[in-house]
Amino acid sequence: MTSSFSPPEQLSTPRLSLRRPRAADAPDIFREYASDPEVTKTLLWSTHRSVADTHEFLAYAADAWTARREFTWSIRLGDDPLVVGMIGAIFAPPMVTLGYVLARRLWGQGIMSEAAAVVIDAMFECDDVHRVWAYCALSNPGSARVMQKAGMRYEGVLRSYARLSTGDVVDVEAYARVRRDLSG
Repeated sequence: MTSSFSPPEQLSTPRLSLRRPRAADAPDIFREYASDPEVTKTLLWSTHRSVADTHEFLAYAADAWTARREFTWSIRLGDDPLVVGMIGAIFAPPMVTLGYVLARRLWGQGIMSEAAAVVIDAMFECDDVHRVWAYCALSNPGSARVMQKAGMRYEGVLRSYARLSTGDVVDVEAYARVRRDLSG
């Protein structure tokens, strides 16, 4: 399905500024989280070995935005220019799949839940979107809390659903918010 929908390139909350990533963000992204194996161990992508890996990802993100198949925002704290995380929305109406990552030093502060909530709201601005969902490895309860705090409902466990960057195939728990939840 081809859609002309394109969400805002910038989103904000009282604490956060989200914007479409730029090539100049690569050093921050690499240093803050992409090179940290503790951060990436429950993700689907491998720890970046160099800033070149990060540049490659940013080129992919730019192409995906232009093609309207995936929208990615870098996350910053207020007006601070430092990129501390990222959130992406794979756009395949009627469904959108979220993925996110945050610098370890900022875990447990509600930052990602705040970012996820504003991205979910932006996705529902598209009339063709009826479901925004995400999943996490069962070994990542912090990510499950992010989804719950962002207003997503637990849907269940998908067995042997994802291959992590470690190579392990794991069960995941799924959460979603659907359009009918918006009316009450």
